[in-house]
Formats: sequence, structure tokens, C-alpha cells
Amino acid sequence: MVKKDDRLALERYLDKISQIQRYSQVNLNESDNNKKLRIQRLKKDYRAAVKYYFPHYASSECADFQIEAANYIKKNKVCIDAEVWARGHAKSTHMDIMIPFWLWMDDQIDVMLLVGKSADDAKILLSDLQAEFEANPQILADFGEQKKLGSWEDGNFVTKNGSAFFSLGRGQSPRGIRYKNKRPNIVVIDDIDDDEIVENERRVLKVVKWIFGALYGAMDNKGARLLFANNLISRQGIIAKVIDKIKALSKGKNNARVNIVNALDKNGNPSWYQKYTKKYFDDLKEVVGDYAFQTEQMNNPQIEGKIFKDGEIQWAQLPRLDHFECIVAHWDVAYAGTTSADYNAIKIWGLKEKKFYCIKAFVRQCKMAEAIKFMIDFDRKLPENVNVLWMYESQFWNDALKMTRDQVFEETKYEIRLIQCERPAQNKFVRIVGMQPYYQNGRVYYNKKEEYNIDMQTGINQLKSIEPGYNSHDDSPDADEAAISYLNKFIPTNNPLPVLGERSNSKGAW
Repeated sequence: MVKKDDRLALERYLDKISQIQRYSQVNLNESDNNKKLRIQRLKKDYRAAVKYYFPHYASSECADFQIEAANYIKKNKVCIDAEVWARGHAKSTHMDIMIPFWLWMDDQIDVMLLVGKSADDAKILLSDLQAEFEANPQILADFGEQKKLGSWEDGNFVTKNGSAFFSLGRGQSPRGIRYKNKRPNIVVIDDIDDDEIVENERRVLKVVKWIFGALYGAMDNKGARLLFANNLISRQGIIAKVIDKIKALSKGKNNARVNIVNALDKNGNPSWYQKYTKKYFDDLKEVVGDYAFQTEQMNNPQIEGKIFKDGEIQWAQLPRLDHFECIVAHWDVAYAGTTSADYNAIKIWGLKEKKFYCIKAFVRQCKMAEAIKFMIDFDRKLPENVNVLWMYESQFWNDALKMTRDQVFEETKYEIRLIQCERPAQNKFVRIVGMQPYYQNGRVYYNKKEEYNIDMQTGINQLKSIEPGYNSHDDSPDADEAAISYLNKFIPTNNPLPVLGERSNSKGAW
């Protein structure tokens, strides 16, 4: 008896075949010479290739980032590339089907291995590409019948030119996967994270070790492409660890990269503007809420705060910069710049009418020079009548910081005044939690224009992580507290002492 799961998989495959066959746009009157010229042109033009061979997918024009990814992967025959795209932005369609086919057209695939979170998931993912080779009218007309008897199975198949395709579940042994004398020269890992595994750090680290150990070791030792297609659903998940690993590998190299594409760019406009409108995402956010929207659409996994809560994070249009009573920026300094080190956190806050406004954020695991350049860039653009107090904690002053500061000043031909400040010896957790009444009373606002800025969102996530016994990064909330504490000095007390003597006539006195 055929198992129910097998029957459903077969029905899905046949439905896919039927769908593909309905979208035939083969020109039966095209001459052989024109066909050859067209095929050569499509080998060089990914956008045109998608439009011609995959009309059943191409209901919208390809996004610019999809074209860029395809060209990068084709150009770099040896690379490690994580394409971290928002949900609904065709990660699987491009990375599992269209880009592999485009490489196949150019004879760049010996053996491809498609990895899913389970063996069954991987087979389903691979079957989409297999169906194209079996039934796509445009592919069959240009390259002939591809289905080979005896080499066309569920989870693996071989095309007429000898390219082999295999599927593999997360954690399964890849040893021995080859076709004739050829080993995988392209591995695509698709949606390997899930909500369950990200909660178990031991399992996550085991999978990451498997990817860069057994799996990478099974690839062609003459060079291959290792590709990831996933959105970032957790800061502790597999893809988060993979991103850290790739960033470490990419230093000084051009063949390892992380390409993060959010639904909305830094200006709040759709990244895939050929398909989506800003209104679509505004409506979506209203339905699903900010928590889900940030996680699924902005590659910004959210944390449910126990002290600083989502409902207390208010976004607002800023007053004019020259209308603030004071603007201060506090830099929480970090030296190492590695993916396991502290963050360089610079938070720029303004005070107006007893309300605190977060104007701009820089929250990154980077070298000190990058942080200083951020401050210089912000200071350069300020109106002439606006000044920012650039502050940092005096305990961080040392020869390394002084040398970096001087080098950046010399390089940029611009100087800012960095002011040392003393911080109270009070417990850091107590100091940070001391800001909570300001949030609770609605006196804290974040710059609406920076709502989709990753530095701003990283800082807010750090803030929401603060709770008793926390062990997460606190660099951004520490900078927040220092800046807000300083600004608080400019707020007149509610019960001032009476002023005795004659009233002053001084014009413009504060």
C-alpha cells in the first residue's frame, strides 16, 4: 500500500507538472540560428532568462537584489554566500530553482546538493527543480528531453548532460555523495532553521559544526559554492551562527559574504518595489503586529521584554534639531570588533519639554575606528547652530583609543571633541532599570525615520533583553542610560527653591 505522505507528494508533483505545462511560450517558427543566439543571450541575462523560462513564477519583475545575487553566484565559482531575504521575497524559488537552472545552462553544475531541515523537506524542495527539467516546455524545446530512465527518482535525478542533483536532510551524512567521479560543486541550504531548534543551543551548534565540517568536507575540493537561503528568525538560531561564521571568514576575502535583504529598505521603501507597495507592508504590519513584522519581514528577531515592553517603545517625528534644549551622544566603547565581543554603541539623544528623543543609533560589533567615523559623519551634517556633546566613559581612555582617535581625525581631516565622563559605581542593571519610569510614563520617543534602521532595532532588542539575571549584550541600553541621565540635569526641578531679591532684567536669561 502506498503511504499517505508518498501519495500526497506524488499528487503535489503532478500538480506542479500540470502548472508548468500550462505556461508554454515556445516559438515554433524560430530559426535554429535565432534560437542559438537567444540562448546565448539568456545565459548572460538572468532577468530575461527568468522571464522566458519561468513565466509561471514570474508574475512580477525580478527584484534588483535577486539579479545581483544571481550574478554574484555565477561570477564566483568558489564562494560561501548567505542570502538572508525577508519572508515572501522568493528565496527558495531563486536559490533552489532559477539560479541553479541558470548555472546548469552554462554547464556549471557537476553535482548539486539541496539541503532542507529534514529529508522529506529536502525532497520536496528538489522536486520543484526536477519538475522543471521534466516538463518545462521552454527548457525541453531549447535543450531536449532531460528525464533519464533509471536516473529519475524521488530525491535525486540526473539530467541528459550528466549533471546530478541530490537532496539531503539536516544532519544526515553527506559522505559518499557523488556522481561518477564528481563531488558536489554547489550546495544549497534552504530554510534550515525552525522555531523548535533555535530554542536549543546545543542542537544549533551541532548543526553549524556539521555544515562547516562533514558537509563542507563532502564538497568538491577543487572549489564549490556553498549557498544559504533563509530569513533570520532568531538571534540564537543556525542562520545567526552561520552569519557570524561567514563574517569572520569574509575578513580579507571576497568569496564569503552575507547579503541581508529586508522587506523595507533603510528609507522605509519596499526592497522588491517591482512587486510590493509601501501600503501593502503598512497594512501587513497593522494585521500581524510589530513583533511578527520585524521578525519575518525585517530579519530582526524580536524579544518580548519583561521590564521594557513593546508597548512602551514609541515612534515619533522629531522636533527640529535646533529646537532641542540639549543633544548628547554617549559612546559605550568596545575594543575587539569580533562577532563574540561587545558592541560599540553610540546613542544620540535630545531633550525637549521633559521628553527624551532617540535621534540616531550606532550599535555594531566593530572596531573603534568605525564608531568614530560614524560620529564624525553625523557631526559634519549638523546645521551650524546645532551642537552635540560627544561623551564616553573615562575608564575607557587608553593609548589604543587615543591612537585610533588621532588616526581617524587625520584620515578624515575632521575633529570632534570627545568628552570623558565619570559614571556612578552603581550596579549597571539598577542604573538601566532606572530608566523604566520614563518609558512607562510615555516620556521616551524614537525617531520615526529610523524605525527600520538595524542599529536602532538592535539597540531596542538589547533594551528589551534586560531582566534580572540577564546575560545578553547591554552596551546600547548602557549608552541610553548615560545619555538620558545627563539630559535629566537640564530639566528644572518640580519644586524649585524660592528666589529672593530683585527680579533680574537680563534679556534672554534661561
